[in-house]
Amino acid sequence: MRELPSSFKAYRQKAQQHGPLNANRDLVGGHIGGAAGRNLGPVEAGKGLFFDRSELPARFQTLSWTQAEMELLESGGASQFA
Repeated sequence: MRELPSSFKAYRQKAQQHGPLNANRDLVGGHIGGAAGRNLGPVEAGKGLFFDRSELPARFQTLSWTQAEMELLESGGASQFA
């Protein structure tokens, strides 16, 4: 059976919640927010990867709906048989 920590300070040295809670990053291999974003380098999508649909080739872009298609959707398909 594991022994309970003798103090909150002892508990905090080993505790993690969404990353290490202690200030000594070497104990647990780094911590969240340990470096400024500008120090991490540029963020770019890899070859063949895209962050946003607008960056995709034209064939994958959102198509415009015709008035007939919008009426068909709004009527639940009933206008197709009218």
